[in-house]
Amino acid sequence: MSEKRAMTVLGPVDADALGVTLTHEHLLFDQVAYVRGPVDAEAARYANTQVEMRHLGALRRRSALIPDNGRCNDPELAARELKLFREAGGGTVVEVSSRGLARNAAGLKRIAESTGLNVIAGCGYYKPAGHPPDMSERSVEDVKAELVRELEEGIDETGVRAGVIGEIATGAPLYTVPRNVWDLTGHVDMVPNEEKVLRAAGRAHVDTGAPVSVHIYNYRPNRLAHHALDVLASEGADLQRVAICHLDTRPDPDYVASIADRGAFVEFDTFGMEQYNDLDLTQFPRDTERVALVEEIIARGYAEHILLSHDICWKMLMTEYGGWGYAHLSRHVEPRLREAGVTDDYIHAMRVANPARWLAH
Repeated sequence: MSEKRAMTVLGPVDADALGVTLTHEHLLFDQVAYVRGPVDAEAARYANTQVEMRHLGALRRRSALIPDNGRCNDPELAARELKLFREAGGGTVVEVSSRGLARNAAGLKRIAESTGLNVIAGCGYYKPAGHPPDMSERSVEDVKAELVRELEEGIDETGVRAGVIGEIATGAPLYTVPRNVWDLTGHVDMVPNEEKVLRAAGRAHVDTGAPVSVHIYNYRPNRLAHHALDVLASEGADLQRVAICHLDTRPDPDYVASIADRGAFVEFDTFGMEQYNDLDLTQFPRDTERVALVEEIIARGYAEHILLSHDICWKMLMTEYGGWGYAHLSRHVEPRLREAGVTDDYIHAMRVANPARWLAH
């Protein structure tokens, strides 16, 4: 047995017992504040609508059209969805809904108890739109102390301890800016409060050994991975315990390799998202492109740096609403990886060994 353990919502678990692990998911969440688009005639018509299967086509063209698509506060629904992952051989889910995403530690505990899965909760802060009003006045040390308290004592009054720091958001775009004024070749830096939280995350990691998960807005060129790693390194963080998220939303093997060269984990975590955004004429890659990216990064010698997940943060991605759910990697993607020549040893590394190494402390 390993000497190191991962902290789940039900207590510590030996790292060797985590099994197949999803490293970046949302089970109970509310992201409506961050993705609310323009309230045009179509959006106004759907403002108070509850998502149903018949809406799937419209939502795949415009995910935020129905606000209800961006929230799930039902532990029973999440548990039903997760049982499919358990039946497909799953063992652990890292739930990275940090403050600002309607994190529900008590609900996560209920889900873990009902499914038999290991559930690991996150701590920290998401995008500035969800930061508390006094964040600009708070010090890095104050935010760090809060993170350490949630990692070592528990979240709020629940007694449920966080097991990962994140997801910590950087480079959040301003959705009110029309597409024609985006600088599509430029760089958008993180704002001061994002850097404050990231520095606090680095210090909390040093104090506790907990792993760090960093949300990078990778859809356009404001790609802040190296800046984020510089900030964390300046606070003494071990970059080998840091995961840089969403590196499959804009596949770029050279960029991914440059991050892995610094020791960090590279996370391809949007498998199953094959939607469009008709408002700005953008779209997500297809899973076939993600599989090709995984194959290329393995071929370059970075298999021990790869983490895989789905980042389910819309109802439409759940099976009850027509999506592929939390078992998508196990059921549908693994066969495609094997067909592409990825061996079972590599799949085990990406889905079992690498997550255990990242999470154990």
